[in-house]
Amino acid sequence: MERFKISEVLPLNLYLPFIIILAIELLFYYGLDFYNQKQAQLIQDKKTEIEKKENEVLNNIKNNEAYFIFSQYANSAYLAENRISLNTLIEKFNSAMPKSLIVKSFSYDKKEKSISLNLAFHSWDDYLKFRNYLEKNPKFIIDKESYPRYDEKENLLTFSLTLKLTPQFFK
Repeated sequence: MERFKISEVLPLNLYLPFIIILAIELLFYYGLDFYNQKQAQLIQDKKTEIEKKENEVLNNIKNNEAYFIFSQYANSAYLAENRISLNTLIEKFNSAMPKSLIVKSFSYDKKEKSISLNLAFHSWDDYLKFRNYLEKNPKFIIDKESYPRYDEKENLLTFSLTLKLTPQFFK
């Protein structure tokens, strides 16, 4: 029986490039896996370090009564500064509206930052001026509006209106 060399049966020149490519792919795979594990460990270390610092600061705040009181004051001042009372809202709204406007009902939706109104005017001319004023005013956006009706008993032009308040209104 004759002995065959593997190189005679399987030409090494044909398979050697594929073996090299597979070896490179394995190196990339294990290298990237090692890199990802290192990055995950680094992230976990940073998270524990941040939690440690947070707990340290919280304990310092609890132990230092003056600092705790100051931080509570700062929080309450911030909340009071960014909270808009209904009185302030009504004052700003009244200053922005024409004097001929008759407000029959007023409701404020804090979540939507909108005002729903039932309004009246004495004449169509006042209504048209008001409508033109609202369209040009950057403080308001007309959300919903009903067509005006003339009430003969009171001699008033009545309609309902919902206005969205823009950030410029709150300045």
